[in-house]
Order: sequence, then structure tokens, then C-alpha cells
Amino acid sequence: MKKRRFGIDIFLTSSCNQKCYYCTSYKPYLQKIKTDVQKIKYIVGILEKYNLNNFVLRLIGGEPGLVENLSEVVDFLKQKHLNRLEIYSNSTVRVKYPQYINDSAIRYIEHMFYMISNNRILKLGDIEFLPENQKNNYNVVILTDNFIMNYDKIDLEPLLHKNTIWKMVNNRSTFVSFTKDYLYRYENFLSMLKSHNLQVDNTLWDIKNLTLETRVACSLAPPSPVINLEENTIHHCSKQPLKTLKKEVSETNLDKLVKHKLFTEVPDYCMTCVDPSFYNREQFRLQSMWGHVLN
Repeated sequence: MKKRRFGIDIFLTSSCNQKCYYCTSYKPYLQKIKTDVQKIKYIVGILEKYNLNNFVLRLIGGEPGLVENLSEVVDFLKQKHLNRLEIYSNSTVRVKYPQYINDSAIRYIEHMFYMISNNRILKLGDIEFLPENQKNNYNVVILTDNFIMNYDKIDLEPLLHKNTIWKMVNNRSTFVSFTKDYLYRYENFLSMLKSHNLQVDNTLWDIKNLTLETRVACSLAPPSPVINLEENTIHHCSKQPLKTLKKEVSETNLDKLVKHKLFTEVPDYCMTCVDPSFYNREQFRLQSMWGHVLN
């Protein structure tokens, strides 16, 4: 059985300099934001027991680019031989920390495409979209109602390349209604991408395959747990920031998280989740892709 990398979101700050209508993970921008580097070192020290090359750590927010000591965090994590280090930003990181854009050891993912209004793209930054590149830098475009219903009214050429992630919706908010019009235009959009040898990161057809078994399995071994440094808590799932189950950050709880033993109940939101599962039935037959850790 192929082993899956263990991804963990590191929530650095809830402060953000934007107010995206579909986001539920921000608060108004606060000045002089610093994150707890010692807490990060504590967390990584515990994860080292399980070989850091198994882990993907994603620095998220809010907006990570607002964190004054972000460079201290990144410099520390780059030394730790992670499977991958990722930074998510609305373009603030690219402006304030351009060195990370040129560092192929960092997977930089930029959500600068906001919405379409009056047949033009509204962006979250005053710079150009990332071009096709070999530096591990990616644009991400979320397929909201607004995008799907208007994508053919704008010039998408700057984004039609392998370094743009076309991301299907998740449960962060209720900004998509799967009407017949949406589904029809969504299919047309997929066809357009296919004509450019591109595809959506995850699709509505994946959602149809979310059986009860895979929902329960996903709940017990969540693919997107979050460590919230502001609250000192471990969140069950990044797709449910408002309703998610929470546990205190501790060595015992981090050990349980890695071994898929921290969250033992199946919350109601897992039964209605519209986020495509990363798993299949065979992978969860023994409810562990981490048998080497458990044994």
C-alpha cells in the first residue's frame, strides 16, 4: 500500500489585509503580529519521532505575510528536512518576502484571484499573476459561483498553464449553490481546461463517490488537521473552521494525531461535507496508511 504524506496546516494568524466574501478564516488586520516560534519548535520536535520527511507543513492564515517573524519560522522549518514546506498567501508574501518565490524548496501557493466584476478580474494584489515556472510557485483559483458563471467574459490566458491550481469548493463557507446552470457551465469549464491539457484539482464527480464508509474513515483520519498557534489547539479539519472539533496542543495529543487516534467521534459536518475525499476504500480497510508508525 502506498504511504500518504501527512499534511498539517499551521495556522499562524487570523489577521488579514483582505475581506474575501467567501472566507471564514480571517479577522481585520492587526499591527505588529508575531507568531510563537518556540511553539513551532516544540511541535516539530515531537513530529521528529515519526521522520519529518513524512510531513507536509502548510503555513496558512489569515495572511501569513503579515507575520513579522515569518522569516524566522521559514528559516527554521527549511532546516528540518520536511517532505514539503508550503506557504499560502494572497500575494503579500510575494511582495514582502520575494526570496521565497525564488526558493524551489518552498511550494508557494498564491490566492490572488478574487472575483469577476463588470467583465474584469478583481485581484487581491497589485501585481501580475504568477507565470508558468519551474520554481514551485502556483496561482490558485477557487471555482465559486461568481467564477463559473462569468469565466468566459474575461481573459484567462495568463492563468492557463500548469502552475495554476483550479480548486473545487469546500465547506469553508456556503458560497456555491449547485444549480443546473452552475453544473452546466462547470462542465463547459472542465472541457475548456481539458482542451489546454489542464484539469481541476478535485471535481464534483469525486464528491459523488463519498460513501458513508469513506466519510467515516476521513473523519477518523482527517486529511487537513490544523494546529492553531493563536489558540494553542489542534483542529479536526481545515474545511470546517467554525464548527471543527478541537483538542489542546500537547505531546500526547500530537502523538495521537499522527496515529489517527486523536479524533474518535464522527461529527455531523462529516456527513454533509462537499469536499472530495483524498482516500479510497482500500486505503482505509485497516484504517491506517501509517502502519509503520503504529507498529
